[in-house]
Amino acid sequence: MEYLRASEASQIYSSTVQLVQNNSDIAQIDSNLLKLKRFLVLNSFLDPSNIPDTNTLTLCREILELGAEYTIAAGNMDAFEDYINKLSAFYFSPNETVSAESPKKHYFMGLHLMQLLTQSRITDFHLALEQLDTDDIRNNAYLLQPIEFEQAMTEGNYKKIIKALHALDPNSIAYKLVATLSLTIRKEIASFASSLYASLPVNDAKALLFCASVDELLALAAEFGWSVSADADGSGNGNGGRIVFNGSSSDDALDFDPTLVIEQNLVFARELERIV
Repeated sequence: MEYLRASEASQIYSSTVQLVQNNSDIAQIDSNLLKLKRFLVLNSFLDPSNIPDTNTLTLCREILELGAEYTIAAGNMDAFEDYINKLSAFYFSPNETVSAESPKKHYFMGLHLMQLLTQSRITDFHLALEQLDTDDIRNNAYLLQPIEFEQAMTEGNYKKIIKALHALDPNSIAYKLVATLSLTIRKEIASFASSLYASLPVNDAKALLFCASVDELLALAAEFGWSVSADADGSGNGNGGRIVFNGSSSDDALDFDPTLVIEQNLVFARELERIV
Protein backbone atom coordinates (compact mmCIF):
# COMPACT_ATOMS: atom_id res chain seq x y z
CA MET A 1 0.00 0.00 0.00
CA GLU A 2 1.35 3.40 -1.04
CA TYR A 3 2.45 5.74 1.72
CA LEU A 4 1.66 9.42 1.39
CA ARG A 5 4.31 11.93 2.29
CA ALA A 6 3.28 14.73 4.62
CA SER A 7 3.50 17.23 1.76
CA GLU A 8 1.16 15.12 -0.35
CA ALA A 9 -1.26 14.70 2.53
CA SER A 10 -1.19 18.47 3.04
CA GLN A 11 -2.20 19.06 -0.59
CA ILE A 12 -5.06 16.57 -0.35
CA TYR A 13 -6.18 18.17 2.91
CA SER A 14 -6.23 21.67 1.38
CA SER A 15 -8.24 20.55 -1.66
CA THR A 16 -10.68 18.68 0.58
CA VAL A 17 -11.24 21.77 2.72
CA GLN A 18 -12.34 23.63 -0.41
CA LEU A 19 -14.65 20.81 -1.46
CA VAL A 20 -16.26 20.70 1.99
CA GLN A 21 -16.69 24.46 2.11
CA ASN A 22 -18.34 24.42 -1.32
CA ASN A 23 -20.38 21.32 -0.44
CA SER A 24 -19.39 19.81 -3.77
CA ASP A 25 -18.30 16.41 -5.11
CA ILE A 26 -19.24 14.26 -2.12
CA ALA A 27 -17.61 11.21 -3.70
CA GLN A 28 -14.29 13.03 -3.97
CA ILE A 29 -14.54 14.25 -0.38
CA ASP A 30 -15.11 10.69 0.84
CA SER A 31 -12.21 9.43 -1.27
CA ASN A 32 -9.87 12.15 0.01
CA LEU A 33 -10.81 11.58 3.64
CA LEU A 34 -10.11 7.87 3.19
CA LYS A 35 -6.65 8.68 1.79
CA LEU A 36 -5.98 11.00 4.71
CA LYS A 37 -7.09 8.35 7.21
CA ARG A 38 -4.65 5.92 5.62
CA PHE A 39 -1.92 8.54 5.91
CA LEU A 40 -2.57 8.78 9.64
CA VAL A 41 -2.86 5.05 10.23
CA LEU A 42 0.04 3.84 8.08
CA ASN A 43 2.40 6.36 9.65
CA SER A 44 1.10 5.64 13.17
CA PHE A 45 0.21 9.33 13.45
CA LEU A 46 -2.98 8.68 15.42
CA ASP A 47 -0.58 8.54 18.35
CA PRO A 48 0.74 12.10 18.55
CA SER A 49 3.96 10.95 20.22
CA ASN A 50 4.97 9.35 16.90
CA ILE A 51 4.70 12.61 14.95
CA PRO A 52 8.17 14.04 14.23
CA ASP A 53 7.54 17.80 14.03
CA THR A 54 4.99 20.46 14.94
CA ASN A 55 3.94 21.14 11.33
CA THR A 56 2.99 17.52 10.79
CA LEU A 57 1.35 17.46 14.22
CA THR A 58 -0.86 20.39 13.24
CA LEU A 59 -1.67 18.76 9.88
CA CYS A 60 -2.73 15.51 11.55
CA ARG A 61 -4.97 17.31 14.02
CA GLU A 62 -6.52 19.43 11.28
CA ILE A 63 -7.23 16.32 9.18
CA LEU A 64 -9.19 14.85 12.07
CA GLU A 65 -10.99 18.15 12.67
CA LEU A 66 -11.97 18.30 9.01
CA GLY A 67 -13.35 14.77 9.20
CA ALA A 68 -15.28 15.67 12.34
CA GLU A 69 -16.75 18.80 10.72
CA TYR A 70 -17.76 16.94 7.59
CA THR A 71 -19.33 13.93 9.30
CA ILE A 72 -21.40 15.87 11.81
CA ALA A 73 -22.66 18.20 9.07
CA ALA A 74 -23.72 15.06 7.19
CA GLY A 75 -25.48 13.74 10.29
CA ASN A 76 -23.17 10.73 10.61
CA MET A 77 -22.88 10.70 14.39
CA ASP A 78 -20.98 7.42 14.63
CA ALA A 79 -18.24 8.68 12.30
CA PHE A 80 -18.20 12.05 14.10
CA GLU A 81 -17.70 10.38 17.45
CA ASP A 82 -14.89 8.26 16.01
CA TYR A 83 -13.11 11.43 14.90
CA ILE A 84 -13.66 13.03 18.30
CA ASN A 85 -12.20 9.98 20.04
CA LYS A 86 -9.10 10.26 17.85
CA LEU A 87 -8.86 14.01 18.45
CA SER A 88 -8.88 13.41 22.20
CA ALA A 89 -5.31 12.11 21.93
CA PHE A 90 -4.33 15.54 20.57
CA TYR A 91 -6.57 17.72 22.74
CA PHE A 92 -5.81 16.06 26.07
CA SER A 93 -2.26 14.80 25.74
CA PRO A 94 -0.02 15.23 28.81
CA ASN A 95 2.63 16.45 26.36
CA GLU A 96 2.25 20.24 26.29
CA THR A 97 3.55 20.47 22.73
CA VAL A 98 0.90 18.03 21.52
CA SER A 99 -1.94 19.52 23.55
CA ALA A 100 -1.22 23.13 22.52
CA GLU A 101 -4.65 24.69 22.17
CA SER A 102 -6.35 24.14 18.85
CA PRO A 103 -8.57 27.11 17.94
CA LYS A 104 -11.33 24.57 17.24
CA LYS A 105 -10.97 22.42 20.35
CA HIS A 106 -13.84 23.92 22.33
CA TYR A 107 -16.04 24.14 19.24
CA PHE A 108 -15.74 20.42 18.61
CA MET A 109 -15.99 19.44 22.24
CA GLY A 110 -19.14 21.56 22.52
CA LEU A 111 -20.64 19.77 19.52
CA HIS A 112 -19.64 16.44 21.06
CA LEU A 113 -21.37 17.32 24.32
CA MET A 114 -24.48 18.32 22.37
CA GLN A 115 -24.33 15.07 20.42
CA LEU A 116 -24.25 13.09 23.65
CA LEU A 117 -27.32 14.97 24.90
CA THR A 118 -29.26 14.19 21.71
CA GLN A 119 -28.49 10.51 22.31
CA SER A 120 -29.48 10.73 26.00
CA ARG A 121 -25.99 9.62 27.05
CA ILE A 122 -25.86 11.64 30.24
CA THR A 123 -23.14 9.52 31.89
CA ASP A 124 -20.88 9.92 28.83
CA PHE A 125 -21.69 13.63 28.85
CA HIS A 126 -20.28 14.00 32.37
CA LEU A 127 -17.25 11.85 31.56
CA ALA A 128 -16.48 14.16 28.64
CA LEU A 129 -16.82 17.18 30.93
CA GLU A 130 -14.22 15.73 33.29
CA GLN A 131 -11.61 16.01 30.53
CA LEU A 132 -12.10 19.75 30.22
CA ASP A 133 -10.49 22.57 32.15
CA THR A 134 -12.73 24.06 34.86
CA ASP A 135 -12.19 27.64 33.69
CA ASP A 136 -13.13 26.65 30.13
CA ILE A 137 -16.30 24.97 31.37
CA ARG A 138 -17.29 28.15 33.17
CA ASN A 139 -16.38 30.66 30.48
CA ASN A 140 -16.30 29.14 27.01
CA ALA A 141 -19.49 29.76 25.03
CA TYR A 142 -19.20 26.53 23.03
CA LEU A 143 -19.15 24.52 26.25
CA LEU A 144 -21.60 26.59 28.26
CA GLN A 145 -24.58 25.97 26.01
CA PRO A 146 -24.65 22.16 26.22
CA ILE A 147 -23.94 22.39 29.96
CA GLU A 148 -26.88 24.74 30.41
CA PHE A 149 -29.06 22.46 28.30
CA GLU A 150 -28.17 19.44 30.43
CA GLN A 151 -29.06 21.40 33.55
CA ALA A 152 -32.34 22.52 31.97
CA MET A 153 -33.17 18.92 31.09
CA THR A 154 -32.46 17.82 34.66
CA GLU A 155 -34.73 20.57 35.99
CA GLY A 156 -37.47 19.94 33.44
CA ASN A 157 -36.99 23.46 32.04
CA TYR A 158 -37.30 22.38 28.42
CA LYS A 159 -38.63 25.70 27.17
CA LYS A 160 -35.08 27.04 27.56
CA ILE A 161 -33.91 24.61 24.90
CA ILE A 162 -36.78 25.43 22.57
CA LYS A 163 -36.13 29.18 22.94
CA ALA A 164 -32.43 28.63 22.17
CA LEU A 165 -33.37 26.76 19.00
CA HIS A 166 -35.23 29.78 17.64
CA ALA A 167 -32.16 31.98 18.27
CA LEU A 168 -29.78 29.80 16.23
CA ASP A 169 -28.91 30.02 12.55
CA PRO A 170 -31.08 27.34 10.85
CA ASN A 171 -28.14 26.48 8.59
CA SER A 172 -25.73 25.85 11.45
CA ILE A 173 -24.65 22.47 12.80
CA ALA A 174 -25.63 23.61 16.29
CA TYR A 175 -29.20 24.24 15.06
CA LYS A 176 -29.44 20.69 13.70
CA LEU A 177 -28.26 19.23 17.00
CA VAL A 178 -30.56 21.40 19.12
CA ALA A 179 -33.46 20.61 16.77
CA THR A 180 -32.78 16.91 17.26
CA LEU A 181 -32.64 17.41 21.01
CA SER A 182 -35.89 19.38 21.07
CA LEU A 183 -37.65 16.74 18.97
CA THR A 184 -36.44 14.00 21.34
CA ILE A 185 -37.75 16.01 24.29
CA ARG A 186 -41.12 16.61 22.65
CA LYS A 187 -41.52 12.95 21.83
CA GLU A 188 -40.70 11.95 25.38
CA ILE A 189 -43.07 14.53 26.85
CA ALA A 190 -45.77 13.30 24.47
CA SER A 191 -45.21 9.72 25.58
CA PHE A 192 -45.50 10.63 29.26
CA ALA A 193 -48.47 12.94 28.66
CA SER A 194 -50.37 10.12 26.99
CA SER A 195 -49.80 7.93 30.04
CA LEU A 196 -50.88 10.63 32.52
CA TYR A 197 -53.85 12.21 30.75
CA ALA A 198 -56.78 10.75 28.82
CA SER A 199 -57.02 13.99 26.83
CA LEU A 200 -55.97 17.64 26.84
CA PRO A 201 -57.46 20.82 25.37
CA VAL A 202 -55.78 21.68 22.09
CA ASN A 203 -54.26 24.90 23.40
CA ASP A 204 -52.79 23.15 26.44
CA ALA A 205 -51.41 20.29 24.33
CA LYS A 206 -49.98 22.79 21.85
CA ALA A 207 -48.14 24.68 24.60
CA LEU A 208 -47.08 21.51 26.41
CA LEU A 209 -45.42 20.10 23.29
CA PHE A 210 -43.92 23.44 22.21
CA CYS A 211 -45.89 23.48 18.95
CA ALA A 212 -45.90 26.81 17.13
CA SER A 213 -49.27 26.15 15.51
CA VAL A 214 -52.30 23.87 15.65
CA ASP A 215 -51.16 22.30 12.36
CA GLU A 216 -47.85 21.34 13.95
CA LEU A 217 -49.72 19.78 16.86
CA LEU A 218 -51.99 17.84 14.51
CA ALA A 219 -48.96 16.48 12.66
CA LEU A 220 -47.53 15.29 15.96
CA ALA A 221 -50.89 13.77 16.92
CA ALA A 222 -50.95 11.86 13.64
CA GLU A 223 -47.43 10.55 14.27
CA PHE A 224 -48.46 9.20 17.68
CA GLY A 225 -51.85 7.93 16.56
CA TRP A 226 -53.91 10.22 18.79
CA SER A 227 -57.53 11.13 18.15
CA VAL A 228 -58.55 14.72 17.56
CA SER A 229 -61.95 15.99 18.61
CA ALA A 230 -64.07 18.62 16.82
CA ASP A 231 -62.77 22.12 16.16
CA ALA A 232 -59.11 21.11 16.54
CA ASP A 233 -58.30 21.61 12.89
CA GLY A 234 -58.15 25.39 13.08
CA SER A 235 -61.53 25.95 11.44
CA GLY A 236 -62.81 27.69 14.56
CA ASN A 237 -60.96 29.22 17.44
CA GLY A 238 -59.55 25.87 18.52
CA ASN A 239 -60.67 26.27 22.11
CA GLY A 240 -63.29 23.51 21.90
CA GLY A 241 -60.99 20.85 20.50
CA ARG A 242 -59.18 18.19 22.47
CA ILE A 243 -56.32 15.82 21.80
CA VAL A 244 -57.37 12.34 22.95
CA PHE A 245 -54.41 10.14 23.88
CA ASN A 246 -54.63 6.49 22.98
CA GLY A 247 -51.55 5.46 24.95
CA SER A 248 -48.10 5.39 23.42
CA SER A 249 -44.51 4.65 24.30
CA SER A 250 -41.20 6.11 23.23
CA ASP A 251 -38.38 4.08 21.71
CA ASP A 252 -35.83 6.71 22.70
CA ALA A 253 -36.16 6.90 26.48
CA LEU A 254 -34.22 9.72 28.08
CA ASP A 255 -32.12 9.63 31.20
CA PHE A 256 -34.30 12.29 32.86
CA ASP A 257 -37.88 12.50 34.04
CA PRO A 258 -40.21 14.33 31.63
CA THR A 259 -42.99 14.31 34.23
CA LEU A 260 -41.24 17.35 35.73
CA VAL A 261 -42.34 19.41 32.78
CA ILE A 262 -45.93 18.21 32.52
CA GLU A 263 -47.36 20.13 35.45
CA GLN A 264 -45.03 23.09 34.90
CA ASN A 265 -46.05 23.56 31.30
CA LEU A 266 -49.76 23.15 31.88
CA VAL A 267 -49.65 25.86 34.53
CA PHE A 268 -47.77 28.19 32.19
CA ALA A 269 -49.51 27.12 28.98
CA ARG A 270 -50.52 30.62 27.93
CA GLU A 271 -47.03 31.97 28.62
CA LEU A 272 -45.45 29.26 26.48
CA GLU A 273 -47.78 30.03 23.61
CA ARG A 274 -46.32 33.54 23.53
CA ILE A 275 -42.74 32.24 23.76
CA VAL A 276 -43.08 29.65 21.02
